[in-house]
Parts: sequence; structure tokens; C-alpha cells
Amino acid sequence: MLSGIGPRDELEKHGIEVIHDIPGVGQNLHDHPDLMLVYQSKKRLGIALNVVGALKTVRDLFQYLTQRKSWLASPPTAAGGFLRSAPGQNRADCQVHVVPLAYRDHARDYKLMTKWGYTIILNIGPKEPRLGCLT
Repeated sequence: MLSGIGPRDELEKHGIEVIHDIPGVGQNLHDHPDLMLVYQSKKRLGIALNVVGALKTVRDLFQYLTQRKSWLASPPTAAGGFLRSAPGQNRADCQVHVVPLAYRDHARDYKLMTKWGYTIILNIGPKEPRLGCLT
């Protein structure tokens, strides 16, 4: 809420100038930690931010524009799913993504992204869903 958008009383309590008084902002937030497993590959598959990767992307862009085929026709997450963290769970509380790019730290490690590989991400959600407002 450092932007000044949120509940007036909460902003003023912290000495933040009120830009927009919107009561629901910042409500019902919760952490969803993740675990990232990064695999480097000797094969030049997937996405890599290097010269060969750029050349492959140009080729793939041409293939996509002319034939509607290539990895550009797919979402960036190659595979995904939902899991239960324990047999007694009545609903899935974990989410898995497989991305054809080696990255970590929310893609702030550029050096790693120049290498070929994959990342498997496990997002751990809350034990119980919480209802609230999305503002």
C-alpha cells in the first residue's frame, strides 16, 4: 500500500499519503512459497537467452507465422498440474509447473537463463481456501 492506494485509516496510520481510498486493497493476502528445481541440459531444447537461442527463436517465429506451429504456439508453461500434499487432504494445495527455461529467483538470474534447461516449480498454497475480496 506504499502507493497510497488502500484503506484511508490504514494508510494514514503509517503516514502514507492517500491517493485513492479503496477499503478492500491489501485484504486476504497470503504467502504461497515455491520450490524451484532447475535442470541444465546438454541438448538445445527449450528456451535459452543466448545467440543460438535467439537464432532458434527467429526460425520458430517464421514457422509460427507461416504454419502456426513451433513452441510459440504453446503457453510458456509446458506442463502443470495440482497435487495434494497429504493423502487426507480434501483438495489440492500444491501446484506444479514445468517451464522450458532454466531460471530462478523469478527470472532475475540472467546468467542462468543463457543456459539450456528446464525448471520445475512447486507452488505451495494455503491449507484452507480463504474467501475475500479481490480489489
